[in-house]
Amino acid sequence: MNTLSTTASVLIVDDDPLTRLALSDTLKRIGFSVAEASDGEAGIAAFIETRPDIVLLDMMMPGIDGLEVCRRLRARPEARTVPIVMITGRDDRQSIDRSFQAGATDFIAKPIAWQLLPHRLRFILQSAATLRSLTQSETRMQQAQRLTGMGSFEYLIEKKHFFPSANLPALLGIAGDASTRLRDLKPAFGAENWSRLSALVERAIASGCLENAEIWTLKGRCLRLQLEAVDENGSGVLLLRGGMFDVTDLRSAQAQADWLAQHDPVTGLHNRSAFFSPTLERSAQAAAQAGGSVPILLINIERMRRVRERIGQVEADRMMTEVANRLRKVCAGLNPPPKMGRITTDELVFAFRHTPPVVEMVETGIKAEALATAQQLLDALRRPFNSANQPFHLEPSGGLAFFPQDGDSCETTFKAARAALSMRGEEGRVHCYDAERDRVLARRLLLEEDLRAALAAGQLSVHYQPLVRVKDRRPVGVEALLRWQHPLHGHVSPVEFIPIAEESGQIQEIGAWVLRQACTQAVDWRNDGIELDEMAVNVSGRQLADPGFVGKLETILRETGIEPSRLVIEITESVLVHDDDAAIAQLHKLKALGVRLALDDFGTGFSSMVSLTRLPLDVVKVDRSFVQAAPTERAAAAVVEAILALAGRLGMNTVAEGIEDNSHFDFLQRFGCTTAQGYLFQKPQSASDIARHLRPAPQKPFKVLVIDDSRVLRLMLRTLILAQRPDAQVVEVGDAEDAVAAVEREQPTLITLDINMPKRTGLEIAAELRPAYPTLDIVLLTANFQDYVLDEARRLGLRFMAKPISEQRVAEILAPYGAVQGGVA
Repeated sequence: MNTLSTTASVLIVDDDPLTRLALSDTLKRIGFSVAEASDGEAGIAAFIETRPDIVLLDMMMPGIDGLEVCRRLRARPEARTVPIVMITGRDDRQSIDRSFQAGATDFIAKPIAWQLLPHRLRFILQSAATLRSLTQSETRMQQAQRLTGMGSFEYLIEKKHFFPSANLPALLGIAGDASTRLRDLKPAFGAENWSRLSALVERAIASGCLENAEIWTLKGRCLRLQLEAVDENGSGVLLLRGGMFDVTDLRSAQAQADWLAQHDPVTGLHNRSAFFSPTLERSAQAAAQAGGSVPILLINIERMRRVRERIGQVEADRMMTEVANRLRKVCAGLNPPPKMGRITTDELVFAFRHTPPVVEMVETGIKAEALATAQQLLDALRRPFNSANQPFHLEPSGGLAFFPQDGDSCETTFKAARAALSMRGEEGRVHCYDAERDRVLARRLLLEEDLRAALAAGQLSVHYQPLVRVKDRRPVGVEALLRWQHPLHGHVSPVEFIPIAEESGQIQEIGAWVLRQACTQAVDWRNDGIELDEMAVNVSGRQLADPGFVGKLETILRETGIEPSRLVIEITESVLVHDDDAAIAQLHKLKALGVRLALDDFGTGFSSMVSLTRLPLDVVKVDRSFVQAAPTERAAAAVVEAILALAGRLGMNTVAEGIEDNSHFDFLQRFGCTTAQGYLFQKPQSASDIARHLRPAPQKPFKVLVIDDSRVLRLMLRTLILAQRPDAQVVEVGDAEDAVAAVEREQPTLITLDINMPKRTGLEIAAELRPAYPTLDIVLLTANFQDYVLDEARRLGLRFMAKPISEQRVAEILAPYGAVQGGVA
């Protein structure tokens, strides 16, 4: 016996176990999946659980019989199309009728013809599937017609039989269904449209072609009608087939779309495409040819975005409508009124379509009458706008440009007005276009875009400038300085592109890259034998404000391997202006990493002296403007001296920027500056070029020249020095007259100089030596700390060793040279 091509499921509901067994065995052998139930209630439950493809249902069962089970199943939506075959021992007509009335699909009489059973069931399943498909198709078609606002009909012309779709009457706004007659439709159209419809039918029949028309019903619906006469069976009998489509919403939407294509939906003003129309361009060209000009005004509602966030979009739209109404009122008083438009969410544009007399004001070159009119429009928006009884000031600003002076079309003149808007001076005023300022702003915008690709393109590099220890001019570190070599503009100054990077947010990525480059370079130099105490890197306020900055820096320190104490993070006081508590907390986190902190450009900020006590600083950098003016200007000298003294008292190192000649260096040396930086020593250079200046010079012997008229003191100093520096060469000079010549002869690293000697004092000898040996380390042995001695010693850049001589005093003298007890440094 053949099995079914696809597995079907059957539910057998019969109280006779033998019948169930026989049916189950037979159906399983031909490929059915079988479920069984022994009574009506169990049968309903089994149907709900198994959802079979067909049900074999015994008519006579205890409890509820098969007819009741069939009725209950048909009441369930999921069972309405499932074939239900009644099994009965009765073959009387009454039983069969009752079965079909209960909803049965077919019946099988007992005894069952087992050989015919598979064919019977297969036929029943196929018929059920066909019926389901047809029903679904009809349902989908009706739903589709209803959803799309469509109705259809057929009309047998010869017999005048009319067959509408069930939803056609409802489409026309009248009651009816598929039995509605043609004459019942006439009231929906009215006499005139019914005549048009009749004429359309006649044309379709005469031409045999598809005819189209749009007809309005009396209830205001627009219907698109399509008619075609066809000879469907080739018998010569014409069938008129037609369809009606409700296009009312489409026509309304098209009308609205046409309006929206030209207008702003909130204010009703022209949008951009409608504003800059060919008509406007032609009138502007005509004005230019007549020697006049067309002012283009752009008004930007400054605070609208923030107000929108505060009051919501609906209230903001209402407020924007009031803005437009105020401006319309002003424009109505102008003769003729200008053309108005809303270009973006918060921008309105005006074109003065007449050619006003142009009055040039000699002082400013502003077209006075146009400017006054533009300011009148702007002033109309100064009064506050209200939302929920709360006033809001919108802070409008305006940009004004003129065709053809500022652009070769109204579009380009509008761009000039936008540029003028960014050239703001006094708030609430109209600003006129300035070509030179626009050029600067345009360059800035282009550089901002180019900067986005500069890092990936390899255009950015890090250069380094030495930091030189003042007392011996030895490089002790470098500052990392970012450079940009633009492919078209060449070298772009950091003064120009760093602010662009900060404002655009690119400084985060670029700054992290500079930090990594600098730390990696410091480690590479160390591995190459160049030991530097510090690598200084500038960090912007935007970087410092990033909550994740400390974590990013910690990662860089770990991955590059630089000792944190060698990294100096340079900040400016500007980082404290907006959120100083958060900034100070961030600085303490940086200190916890072990890095050092430097305050850059000190003296130019808002809270200079206070900053030194509030911030966890290690280094203070004196701004170059003070350093370069100090040798010649008393005020600048006083500022530098005060900064150096205060930093020294607070235990901070100091760096003087902008050292360009010896006068700057001599001044700083006199007042105890720790470190110097500037072109006098080296310009910023690439890592490879600067490396040769950083390598330590061949080590000279450590030589100490002891100048003292006391033989006992000379012997004591020799003993104490050699005890701490066995490698030292100690040369003694007992005659003050021979001191200068001994220095020239011996070229010592360090001099100890007694202040009180016969013939010449130590201060006199130091004064003679200092011009010839500006970096020579001279230590003055003195017990005289009168003011004139201290002042002269500071002026000459001398160190002090207080008498009496002791091991501790000598250790302090030798400390800068790395002295170690009992060995060579």
